[in-house]
Amino acid sequence: MRFELLGCTVHCQSQLGMEDGTIPDSAINASTILLTQGFWPYSVRLLPVGTRPFAIQWFGQLEPEIWIQVDLGERTRVSGIIIQKPYYWHGCITSFHLEYAISDDVTKWIPILNSDRTEVFQVKAYFTQHQRERHISYFYSSVLARFIRLNEGLDNSPWHCFLMRFDFIGCRNHPRMTRTCQTLFSDGYVLDDTYQIDMDGIDQGQPPFQVTCSMSDGATIIHHDAEDTFKISGSPNQLTTIDITYVIDMQQIISVIDNASTCEQMVKVKCGEADPSTLSQHPALQPVKWGSRSGELMQNWGGPTGHIGCTCGLKQNCNTDGELCNCGVGLNRSSWAYDEGILTDKDTLPVTLIQAFTSQDVYVTVGALKCKWPHYKVRY
Repeated sequence: MRFELLGCTVHCQSQLGMEDGTIPDSAINASTILLTQGFWPYSVRLLPVGTRPFAIQWFGQLEPEIWIQVDLGERTRVSGIIIQKPYYWHGCITSFHLEYAISDDVTKWIPILNSDRTEVFQVKAYFTQHQRERHISYFYSSVLARFIRLNEGLDNSPWHCFLMRFDFIGCRNHPRMTRTCQTLFSDGYVLDDTYQIDMDGIDQGQPPFQVTCSMSDGATIIHHDAEDTFKISGSPNQLTTIDITYVIDMQQIISVIDNASTCEQMVKVKCGEADPSTLSQHPALQPVKWGSRSGELMQNWGGPTGHIGCTCGLKQNCNTDGELCNCGVGLNRSSWAYDEGILTDKDTLPVTLIQAFTSQDVYVTVGALKCKWPHYKVRY
């Protein structure tokens, strides 16, 4: 038999110091403080099971958009939050948002998604008279953060106050910064997760940035703000443009693309029933276009750059014989149809916008950019 031993999978499940004091009081700050009542920000630390439930907690001024912020002291991998909520609640918030900053620049905040890939975290744990329950909310993907901030949710709390305690879970012994996901994989990191890389070398050129490293299939994944399917409402005389914003800047994206052997991005349009009375040409063209990295409008929904049409047109298996797409303008559709394709031209990726000129509603999905590493070998 043959075998190989792997290590450093970085399962981040340890508490990061809000409960045991590793994070000092001075590292916990808030938008406002009710000083006269002694509700200091550091009162949000978790309490052991069995502690008196009426112990003081943090309470901000009664104003909108309150927040509380924790300085982790160094870039730390964080994978979730532990929450304690009191059995007495008195109109305080039951949901919140989380965001993080990578460096000392606390003007640049990045949203954290929960396990359902939404930005709203619910306060689910309730205290009883005898114990304080704890609830763990895991992030959709762990983050490498220096600061984490809790913002008030959207539940219209009349008092705009937090009455909960928390700690974060993660690990301080995160991987060293390297140039690529492939380097991390070669060093033995086999967990699909978010990592920080620096394509042009430490302390040179562009600053480091975070990507998702898919160690299982040898890919670097770059996410954006429009991955959930979105609706474009039909209007006979209106051009609609949806911009797509990525989690890193374009030069950083291009550096990943240039280092990859192949890149791909999925695009999909779903269209409903249609009346052929608007048919003005044959074959009928797709009413939705995508924008390249330079902003050039493209009409290929799958297939090579320069091709006009969709994957079904290339394969000659569209729902209507001889057509280029299933969602072409004016096609007579009695039910829902869709066009889906994979874009692979490294010189035009990533998708930066979606533009539609249609009288009927369409639903669009743009996947994350996925770039394969060169010379990837599967580990068995």
